[in-house]
Amino acid sequence: MNEFTDLIFTLMGYTGRWLNAKKKRICFIIWCFCVVYWCLRNMQLGLKVQSVACLITLGLNIYGFINWKK
Repeated sequence: MNEFTDLIFTLMGYTGRWLNAKKKRICFIIWCFCVVYWCLRNMQLGLKVQSVACLITLGLNIYGFINWKK
C-alpha cells in the first residue's frame, strides 16, 4: 500500500509543477498536501533530516501561496 500511496503523491507533485508552469495558484495547495505526506513518510522511514527539509518546503509553499495573491 505504501508504494501505491507514494506513487499517488508523486503524481500529485508533478501535477503541482504543471499547474505552477500554467501560473495556477492552486499548485501551492497541492504541494502542501504532498509535502505533509512526504514529511510523515520520511519520519516513518527514519529520515529525520529529510522531514525537516519537507517542513521548510511547506513554509515556502505557504509563502508562495500568500505571495501569489498579490
